[in-house]
Amino acid sequence: MKWFLFSIILLFISKVSADSGWSTPVPVTDSNSDNINCTTDFFDFDGDYQPDSLFMFWEKSSDGNTTSIYYRDLYSMSEPKVVLSQENVHFTNPQIMKSAKNDTLFYLFYETDQNGTKDIYFLKYLKNGMFSEPAPFRATAYEDKNIFTTSFAIVWIEEDDVYYSEYDYTDYFSAPLLIDENNCANPVLHERGYIAWEKIIGEKADIYYSNYAEGEWQSPALLYGIGDNRHLVFDQPDGMAYLVWQNKTASKWNIFFKGMEENLPVDSLDFAPASNKTEPSILFINYVTKAGVINNAPPSSVLTFVLDSTYAQDEIFAGEFDFENISNNEQKDRHPQLFEKRGLGQPYKVLNIWESHVNDRWQLFIAEKEYDINTVVSKKIIPHTIQLYQNYPNPFNPETRIQYALNSRIYVTLMIYNALGQKVRTLVKGEKSPGKYEINWNGFDDKGQRLASGTYFYQLVSDGIVQTKRMIYLK
Repeated sequence: MKWFLFSIILLFISKVSADSGWSTPVPVTDSNSDNINCTTDFFDFDGDYQPDSLFMFWEKSSDGNTTSIYYRDLYSMSEPKVVLSQENVHFTNPQIMKSAKNDTLFYLFYETDQNGTKDIYFLKYLKNGMFSEPAPFRATAYEDKNIFTTSFAIVWIEEDDVYYSEYDYTDYFSAPLLIDENNCANPVLHERGYIAWEKIIGEKADIYYSNYAEGEWQSPALLYGIGDNRHLVFDQPDGMAYLVWQNKTASKWNIFFKGMEENLPVDSLDFAPASNKTEPSILFINYVTKAGVINNAPPSSVLTFVLDSTYAQDEIFAGEFDFENISNNEQKDRHPQLFEKRGLGQPYKVLNIWESHVNDRWQLFIAEKEYDINTVVSKKIIPHTIQLYQNYPNPFNPETRIQYALNSRIYVTLMIYNALGQKVRTLVKGEKSPGKYEINWNGFDDKGQRLASGTYFYQLVSDGIVQTKRMIYLK
C-alpha cells in the first residue's frame, strides 16, 4: 500500500527540523470508508524511555448502519485490524487507559448501543498481544456516553449528569462518583485534578468545573458563562492544566484558554480575527533528559485548530506563536489532535492527526514537527509563585503524584512526615531551577521499607517559605 509506505517514511526516516516546520501530511487509513474519531498513544513497554509502539484506534463505517473499531500499531503493522464489529451495532469513541497490572498493557474503553441504549464497555490489551473479551463498565437504563480517560481515571455522562471513577491499578475501578447533575455534556479530565464540562443552557453552553482538593472533589463552580462554549480540551498528559475551548460571543467562533492552577484570567487567540476558529487541541512540550528523567517544566505549547477564513474548505492550522496551514489540501478538514513522541536520546516530535474529506469519505492524516531540545529548553515558562499542590490521587494506592512550582533558582526540600511528625522520606533536597516539577511517592520510606496505611504530611521548604499538605495512604 502506497499510503503505508509513505507513513513509514514519515515516521522512521524523515528528519524534519523546527526551522522547516511541519512535514507533508500523509494518510494513515484508506478512503474507502469513513475513518473518524481517532485516539492515539505511544507505549514504552520495557521502561527504557524509548517508544516501542504507536497505537491508533478509530471508528470505521461504510454505510452508517454499522460502526466498527479498528486499530493499528504504526511501528509494526502494515494493515489495520478490526477490534470490534457487529452488524447494525455502533462501537464508538475509543479511549485508551494505560495499566500497571502484570498481564495488561492498557484498557480500551468504548461506547456501544448493542443493548439498545448507549453503554460503556472495555477491553484489555494483554502482554501476549491479544485482546480480552469485552466487559461492561457502565450499563444502565440511561444513556452512558461522552467518555474521557486519563492514565488512571475516567469521566462520562450518564443521562445528563457527570460521573467519575478511578482505576486503582489492581484491575478494579472505584464506585461511580456524581460530580454534577442536569444538562451536562462532554466532560474532560486533567491528571492534576480538574474536571471541566459543558452545561447546556438553552441553545448555548457554559463551562463548569470541579477541582480535587483536601482529599475530595469540590462542588461544581462556573468557570465561564459568556457566549456559547464548546469543545473543551485540556493539555495532556503532562501539561500545566490549561483548558482550551471554542467560544462564540458574537458572530464568529474563536479559541479561548485559561490556566487552571495559576488562577489566570480567560484569554483568547489573537489570530485571524475575521475567521472562525474551532476544534482546538493543545500540547505542552516536554522532553526526556539524558538522565532519563521526564521534565515537567513545560517550555512552550503547540496549538492546533480548524480555520475557515477565505479558504475553499476548512483547513488545519498549527503552531506555537505563528500559525501555519499544515493540511493545505483544499479538502474539508476537521478534528485535529496533538500528541508527542519522546524518547531518551531521540529527537522530540509533535504529531498532529486529523480527519480529511477525500472521495466523499473521511480519511485520517498525520503530520509531524521535530524540535531541538536545546531550543526548547531556552523557552521554559517560569511560574509566578512558589507553590505546593495537592497530591493526586488522594487517598492513594500504590502511588501518588506531588507537584510543586518554583519562581527562581533556589534550594528546596520536599519531605514526608508521619502522623507523629517523624520524617520518613526525603523526596527532594537541593538547588532547583525555576519551573514546575512532579515527583511520585510509592509509600516507601528512606530505608526502602513499605510504610503502614494512614495519614501522612508532605512539606515543601524554600526561601523561608514552608508549605504543608495532608495525604492518605491506603493498602
